[in-house]
Amino acid sequence: MSTWSLTPIETAVLFGVAGLDQLPAPLSARLADSDDHAADVLLENTASRLAGTITPAQVTALQVLAGPTHRLAVIATPPTAPDRGVRIASGFRDGHAVIASQNTDPTDPHAATGGIITITATTLATWITEVVAALPRIGPGRLPPVADLKPGDSEDGLPDSVLTSTDDEDQARARHTLVNAPADLLGEFRLEQLDPQTTTVLSRSSILVADITGDGRYAVYGRRKRSAKPVSPGELVTLLTDEMSDLKNHVKSGAAAPSN
Repeated sequence: MSTWSLTPIETAVLFGVAGLDQLPAPLSARLADSDDHAADVLLENTASRLAGTITPAQVTALQVLAGPTHRLAVIATPPTAPDRGVRIASGFRDGHAVIASQNTDPTDPHAATGGIITITATTLATWITEVVAALPRIGPGRLPPVADLKPGDSEDGLPDSVLTSTDDEDQARARHTLVNAPADLLGEFRLEQLDPQTTTVLSRSSILVADITGDGRYAVYGRRKRSAKPVSPGELVTLLTDEMSDLKNHVKSGAAAPSN
């Protein structure tokens, strides 16, 4: 297995400080090895970021296909083709992004079988950028209701009741998103969307912002400290500002991406 370090701009993209459109082209050249763990981290966190911010109607269940280079998570419909039902997928095969076609469009040769097609990673980056741009129109996400998290709850031992699906793989994805996702949603919410009555912050480190109430209200998660507490709008702004500053300084220093 080959390995490579994330560049500063890739680190910025990973943590939401920069857009995917700022990745150097051709992206596929850096991600050609589908067994490359760093490539997995980059795309898996992109998937986690989007999966936490779109509605259940626009997120299909996690799909696991046979083979170590044939794994993908279907996460979103590209806004440029909302009627075709093509889903962006996280995963690489033979140096290309894997796309699952799950639609009934008679003009789509893959529609009838739900077959697998491939596109270049650069095209995938463009599609994901479009999805991110459309998130304010897409609506709330699918993470656990804030009411199911009690002060003192441990992210490492969240009960299955806080997960929104009975599907084993979907539960695993939800748990991974909640526990392991880094602070990569910071660029994808508006402060006016945050409800101070339901906002919970678990940690100042690795803050994750997501709509966990299912009704358009956003909350803040972290993955290191084990206690939850409500925060005022002023405290929240301070937390997010400090976190963004830390991430930007980290990127400017050229350091490797923090471990997820």
